[in-house]
Amino acid sequence: MLSILTNISAQTALQSLRAISARSEEIRQQASTGLRVAEASQGAAYWSIATTMRSDCHAISSVVDAMAVTAGIADVTYTALETVGSTLAEIRSRFVAAAEDGVDKAKLQAEVDQLVEHVFSIARNASFSGQNWLATDIPDFFDSNDDKRIVSFPSGYIRDGQGKPSIGIDTLDLLQTSLINSTGGGILQGDIRSPGTIGGLRYRIDGGYATPRHYGSQSVEYFDFSGPLHFDDPSDQISFVLTVDAEDPSDPGLPGPYDSGQTFAVMINRAMVLAALPDSDGEIADYKDMITVLSRALSGIPVSARYVTTFNATTHKWEIVENAFALVNSGISALPGSSMSLSSLSGNVGGFGGLDSFVDYRGRAADLSLHFEPFKVYQGVEISFGISVNDLTGGPYMIDRAVVDAVTGRDDGRIETADEMLALLQSLVTDIPGFQMSVEDATIRMELPGTVDRTAGANSHIRITHASVNVEPLDDLALADMDVAAMPDRAEEYVESVTYMIDRVADAASVVGAMRKRISLQNNFLSRLEDSMERGVSKLVDADMEKTAARLRAVEAQKQLALQALSVANGRARVLLSLFEMPG
Repeated sequence: MLSILTNISAQTALQSLRAISARSEEIRQQASTGLRVAEASQGAAYWSIATTMRSDCHAISSVVDAMAVTAGIADVTYTALETVGSTLAEIRSRFVAAAEDGVDKAKLQAEVDQLVEHVFSIARNASFSGQNWLATDIPDFFDSNDDKRIVSFPSGYIRDGQGKPSIGIDTLDLLQTSLINSTGGGILQGDIRSPGTIGGLRYRIDGGYATPRHYGSQSVEYFDFSGPLHFDDPSDQISFVLTVDAEDPSDPGLPGPYDSGQTFAVMINRAMVLAALPDSDGEIADYKDMITVLSRALSGIPVSARYVTTFNATTHKWEIVENAFALVNSGISALPGSSMSLSSLSGNVGGFGGLDSFVDYRGRAADLSLHFEPFKVYQGVEISFGISVNDLTGGPYMIDRAVVDAVTGRDDGRIETADEMLALLQSLVTDIPGFQMSVEDATIRMELPGTVDRTAGANSHIRITHASVNVEPLDDLALADMDVAAMPDRAEEYVESVTYMIDRVADAASVVGAMRKRISLQNNFLSRLEDSMERGVSKLVDADMEKTAARLRAVEAQKQLALQALSVANGRARVLLSLFEMPG
């Protein structure tokens, strides 16, 4: 049907043309942008994934750039450490030569000074992008906060299972690499973390430290022999009474009642002399015979007769003192006291061989004085010690930064006064019953009172045990302070210290070298990851240009056909109108 009001064919042709034009525009946009999904309306899911992945690619690219800076710092640092290590080896060889006789130590030291300055110059110039891991400026190096001593650098870009992004961070503690620090603590400056005497828990000796101790002693009485003594008749004899381990009533720290000890009656007669000296005919000729006879007479008694010895400083040997002998309390009785006395001495042989009456009390070794010195406990330093008093053992006790700060109420790790040291010890030593501590001036006194333990003499003692520091031994010698010209006797010590520095520089180079390798591996991985992500995005949203070109040609042909169809539809309307035209 043909209508003069509605051209249905033209409308249909026009709709086809519009649809074809829309497809043509879409394909042209793909051809011009190269994207199959250029905006969310063209595929929300793929567009969202592609947008996120592109953002991640940009982030990874930034991380790779940042890692390139870190790699530059690591390269410079590693090269500098290698040079420093070889230079330190040269310095060590100079000190080895200085240990030999006949060497001009002043000239050797002049060479050392130049090499040391060269080392410091290397450290100061080993910077990249304004960062230097060898010459640092960190106050209170061993106690600094992480943001001052720890350097951080990006190592990756991560998106977790929930889609939350984060940047991987690696760190380096400059304590491992710093050669010189403005406030000390660098590898070449000596270690400053030693707590010294630990407030008196130890004292200095050549080559290190020892712990204070107080040991009781045996009762000993010395005699000069007088004789010879002749026991010709069976009635000839010397007799006396020995009292062992009676308590000392004059001890102000020992309350009564006092134990009177053990008493033994001793007699020497002709029969005993002949039994001890079969060929003597009853004669005690000298001090050696006197010791032999006394040893027999004292059998079964906790007292022994002994030679007297002295140390010869020339020969460095112990030597027997001629014509002398001694009586010694063996300390094997079960009594708490420590004493020995000789009384009721009598005889009829014209003398007593040098024996004489005596009383010897030995006190209780139950007190100990610690001479306080201030000290500091650095972060990471742990001090352990114990206390032994007679049969009691306390500890081990642990001192670290947290313990010190808890006692002082500060955060500097310092024990500055004897009163603070006393408070620290009182907070730790709680496991020895009756143990007392006090302060007088700069001295801390430890004591186990006589009301708690009455033990005296050789069986009594008090001592600090096992005082140790986890970071020791420390080398506190600084490279710049080594002077073989001024102190030639320390050449071997310098060799040991420089060797220790060489080892630490090698450790630092190992740390930096491992970092370089890790950065290189991570950089390669991130570059490949970025390429993979870009390929994945391309598969999701990029247009296939060959297919797009073919589709574009096809749609253009369809557009031409649609235009022709529209033209034909409009032409049929004109034919209809011509039927109504009046002949002219």
